[in-house]
Amino acid sequence: MSGVAAAIAAAAGATAAHADGGRPEPFQPGNPAVAGVLSLPSAPAGERMPAVVILPDALGPDGRADAYVLALNAAGLLVLEVHAEAVTEAAAVAVQALARDPRVLPGRIGLLGFGAGGRAALLAGDPIAARAALYPGCIGLEAELARQEAAIASPVLLLHGDRDAANPRAACAELVSALAIRARAERAEIAGAGYAWDRPGLGPEGPALLPRPDGAGRIRAAHDPRGQEDSVARVAAWMARALSTAGDASRVR
Repeated sequence: MSGVAAAIAAAAGATAAHADGGRPEPFQPGNPAVAGVLSLPSAPAGERMPAVVILPDALGPDGRADAYVLALNAAGLLVLEVHAEAVTEAAAVAVQALARDPRVLPGRIGLLGFGAGGRAALLAGDPIAARAALYPGCIGLEAELARQEAAIASPVLLLHGDRDAANPRAACAELVSALAIRARAERAEIAGAGYAWDRPGLGPEGPALLPRPDGAGRIRAAHDPRGQEDSVARVAAWMARALSTAGDASRVR
């Protein structure tokens, strides 16, 4: 079995119970470097729906997306969880492939990213209808966006913990202020949380050391059930509003 085929098979098994009434299916857009799983909400046959592409953190999918897939499906959104190493490039491939899918509403595809995936969600080129970046590494990210001339015109939600050394309040506030010049951008803090609060705890593992989203070493991460519950609800509600056809997404709050 090839590496991509193995990734697809593993992903399909991992998401079998994702969507209550949904239908998870393998996703491979013809690019050998990109694979993933689509989770579809229950919907009438032939109905088009908004979609969300989920980008993993630096070490790849780790169960962090599962609760978000459930909540996004429950909100009526098709979800694609991407399995790829080069997440910025994978985002572009996934969005282009979904835009051709007859089940997806044209122009209504959002990105949700964790850590390095959140960074990629902000750096990905348009057309993206909405971007939710979770703890993307705010330090230096504004300068990186400027260097790449990334002009974000779609709504942005940035979530970070108030005890996260890679996403300090001042740097994240400055980043959102810079983004707000062109688009609706908002920031929210998860009280008491550090980095990757929504990464599932693995039994007695305890806190883990994960790659920082900017690649500058490692950072401590510990699961926070209350923080996870808060962020899942925030992201699902925000993304559903941002991708809704009922109104102007640029006015989402």
